Amino acid sequence: IGGTMVYESDQFYDLCDELGILVWQEFMFANMDYPAADPEFAARVDGEATSVVARLRRHPSIAIYCGNSEVEQQAAMLGLPRELWSNSIFRELLPRVCEQGAADVPYWPASPSGGHLPFHANAGAAHYFGVGAYLRPLEDARRSEIRFASECLGFSHIPDQRAVDALLPNGEAPVVHPRWKMRVPRDHGAGWDFEDVRDFYLARLCNTDPMLLRYAQMDRYLGLSRVVTGEVMARTIGEWRRSGSTCRGAITWFYQDLWLGAGWGLIDATGRPKPAYYVVRRSMQSIAATFTDEGANGLYVHLMNDMGDAVNGSLTLTLIRSGSTVVATASSPVAVEARGAVAVSADALLGRFYDVAYAYRFGPPSYD
Repeated sequence: IGGTMVYESDQFYDLCDELGILVWQEFMFANMDYPAADPEFAARVDGEATSVVARLRRHPSIAIYCGNSEVEQQAAMLGLPRELWSNSIFRELLPRVCEQGAADVPYWPASPSGGHLPFHANAGAAHYFGVGAYLRPLEDARRSEIRFASECLGFSHIPDQRAVDALLPNGEAPVVHPRWKMRVPRDHGAGWDFEDVRDFYLARLCNTDPMLLRYAQMDRYLGLSRVVTGEVMARTIGEWRRSGSTCRGAITWFYQDLWLGAGWGLIDATGRPKPAYYVVRRSMQSIAATFTDEGANGLYVHLMNDMGDAVNGSLTLTLIRSGSTVVATASSPVAVEARGAVAVSADALLGRFYDVAYAYRFGPPSYD
């Protein structure tokens, strides 16, 4: 529950308790320089926070209280010195209220916070949009050494065709229509929006020009666009879940759109999952497998188990050409500890050189 939003209803927290959903709960402060030295304002904050903690203290779903959203980041990005990044509301008042009313729930001063600069990703809680708004390559998810992402991976997700048809007048094309464009997320003052971000990754993952695709093949453009945002998220989540990753968790931005369109939500405004939702859901399953291309070290298979018990089974890897011809196959028993992960080298599993990551390129690949 981000600091740019509202406090949720009792029914919401009751459902989170019932379903085992943990809540990162921020107080409703975001991006501003609040008058902490004003006694009347501080008293109002004290009263608000005290009532919130008193209301929520019965809910085991509350995993953490956080002072604000992006107050430290905003100040630091404006070039202000460290002593002005925060104030007594977030350093003293709110932690005191939490200690008095919910001593068993951790308090964190801001999201993001904790690095040499609050928005550095390799310390504390990060807002990670390197893969995403900052147009970094997928490899940046590893290079940034994320510890925990309290916001990440915001994309303009295209809904299914029913939602598109409900939004636009008959026969009007998405992407270019004003009604469509006004519902695409954007940063104020920026010369780009999150559809430009999606097109950036569409061009790289699908080796195509998004503008030319829209020009002549809008249906194909929409189809690939529906796939690509989920694929980028899934690859990043898989990177963070693998054995050896520094990341211990990530909260994606965000769950459901507030109105029909290509918003950040993985669920559209009517409650229907967007296509990207299914890709992300698969990547977040408690027992999952992903691949990473480790270049000259070949392809690795990563097996993750977030369950409370160990998983024992077998891993089978098959290389296939033209959809049906088996080039090679190999199996091996595997065991993944409870809440653990293992990495398996494809070359070790196969036992001979197939250039599975296609890093050496001695001729065309012998498999698809």
